[in-house]
Amino acid sequence: MKIFVTGASGFIGRRLIDHLLGAGHAVVAAVRRPCPELDPARLTVAQVSLDDAQELQRAVAGADGVVHLAVATGTTSEREAYAVNVVGTEHLLEAAKRAGVRRFVFASTISATRERMGPYGRTKRVAEERVSASGIPYCTLRPSLVYGGREGLVANLTAYLRGLPVIPVMGDGRIELDPIHVD
Repeated sequence: MKIFVTGASGFIGRRLIDHLLGAGHAVVAAVRRPCPELDPARLTVAQVSLDDAQELQRAVAGADGVVHLAVATGTTSEREAYAVNVVGTEHLLEAAKRAGVRRFVFASTISATRERMGPYGRTKRVAEERVSASGIPYCTLRPSLVYGGREGLVANLTAYLRGLPVIPVMGDGRIELDPIHVD
């Protein structure tokens, strides 16, 4: 199968691409800017923006499946989060429809199910609705906390905590997290 992957240069994207290539799939890795870690001898690298619908249509053409990992997280700007997480998803869904994509895998977040949400959770919830209404067979994933290797939130937090004499408790100690390894 030919798989189009957004967020290909990210923490999850790079690991996913290794797995897809190892399973014999052709991969189109969508990135916003050049990414030297992605080897063009092993896959197709498409420098594309989620806000350019026509560019996305050209890049997705011929794909059998889409894995949508690109995201605006860590922003307090509702406008920025909406532009990437909702409008970008809408553009990608339209490109996928035109390409006849058979499966759309959408990486959302557990934050989209919370009672209290910030811009990230709110916009991912709206994007989930767009995906489910698209008519394309889909799967939505809602990871909580992804860890593994020497990067990401857990790695950074672990490195920080190693320098402390005690480990602080976050909140009241009852926050629910379902960590999942990046692989």
